[in-house]
Amino acid sequence: MYDFLYKKQDEGANKFVLTLALICVATFLGGAILLFSPALAKGKALLKNLPKKAELIVILPENCDNCFDIYQVSDFLESVVGVKYKKVKEYNSDETNADLLIKAYDIKNLPTFIVKGDLKDLKLDELFSEENIGQYDDNVFVYKNYFPPYYSIEEGKVRGEFEITYLTDEKCIGCYDVHLHDVALQNLVMTPTASSTVDVSTTEGKDLLNKYQIKHAPTMLLMGDLNAYQNFNELWKTVGTVESDGTYIFREDGLKLMGVYENVWTKVLYNKE
Repeated sequence: MYDFLYKKQDEGANKFVLTLALICVATFLGGAILLFSPALAKGKALLKNLPKKAELIVILPENCDNCFDIYQVSDFLESVVGVKYKKVKEYNSDETNADLLIKAYDIKNLPTFIVKGDLKDLKLDELFSEENIGQYDDNVFVYKNYFPPYYSIEEGKVRGEFEITYLTDEKCIGCYDVHLHDVALQNLVMTPTASSTVDVSTTEGKDLLNKYQIKHAPTMLLMGDLNAYQNFNELWKTVGTVESDGTYIFREDGLKLMGVYENVWTKVLYNKE
């Protein structure tokens, strides 16, 4: 999950993926878990003063199979920081115990977790940003989850679900691999709930070209609750547009970073070496 992967042979065609990976360091890691060398050094230093075994309480939302896997964060505390869970409890949000904990700790988003035990030597406030910490003292740590998709208790709905449509031209042999976008999205911890591929020569493809005045391919269209992703809209302004119906279109400014692409009407290739 934390690896920024791309193939060496794709370097020339994958500048956008690298750009997103670098931005990801600021948006994802900087906004939640600080996993690079300073944080890891702190984590290792803390291992010298292991706390007493702690209790982990996980609260999961009902009917949200696509929600973020909160155990990735609680496992981080165990594997890197050195917390040892002597007991693990898991509650669904509709259970009485979950409701009591949500109210007691003013929890806004699910899934989340609570750690109870002797935490005074952990200094978790040095590993997590302030916005991701709920109640925290010597005996309890409440994590505030902002990784989409998540369930917003106040809004009563899942935030951060989106779909992706890849618009391609199978006849453009030299065009860049549109699935390079998968790597870029993974680096931003963004996973679509559904995806489809549409060729520009099909009726559906032509409808998309005309509806959104798309001139170039391959490209991608994102539809859904993208506002839930911190800083994504600011990033998107540099590579695409947001249409009046909320659809995100990857445009030419972004395509220039990807590799070879074409004008779908004239079949002229761009970025061809």
